[in-house]
Amino acid sequence: MVPYGDITTAVVLITVVGFLISLSFSPILVYAQQLMPSKIGMVSGLFYGVAMGMSGIGAAIMGSLADVKGIDYIQNIISLLPLLGLVVFLFPQRTKDGFYIP
Repeated sequence: MVPYGDITTAVVLITVVGFLISLSFSPILVYAQQLMPSKIGMVSGLFYGVAMGMSGIGAAIMGSLADVKGIDYIQNIISLLPLLGLVVFLFPQRTKDGFYIP
């Protein structure tokens, strides 16, 4: 909705999206730590390193693509990225006995 609204709507939506993204970061980190309980420090370091590294690479790629195709094209692509969140349903589910893949 951000690319199609006015500036006030865009600021409100971006603020809400940023808040929601930051809310999910900690539970995902704890989930990753539970997958490897004996390597909590390593998992945390890798998680933060990969997250920051991938976001930097993504920003560079999107910036280069915006130079070629235009900012409207990039905004439309980015507006579809939350659909990748549906992949979360493919994560293993936790049971009393361990994990199983649905």
